[in-house]
Amino acid sequence: MAQVSGLRATYDINRPIGARLVTLEVGGQPVEDGKIYRVATNSFLGEGGDGYLSFKQGREVARDKLLSELLCDHVSAVKTIEPPAMGRLVSV
Repeated sequence: MAQVSGLRATYDINRPIGARLVTLEVGGQPVEDGKIYRVATNSFLGEGGDGYLSFKQGREVARDKLLSELLCDHVSAVKTIEPPAMGRLVSV
């Protein structure tokens, strides 16, 4: 399962494949059908790795630094890293 930031999803593993998502929020608001959302990911997933083929349907806006460089830059800037909030992916 992909690790996420900025969204909250509830899902039911007992539902059929393709119908397991119960709710999805971005920034605390329900996702809107038809709205375009910008996603940041690494090149492996962005190119459909691990079966995330839906990323290939999107449009690449930018390919900047490597993920490892971005992480190092962030750690250098903030000095202290806090663990992420729990409850981003919730099984119901």
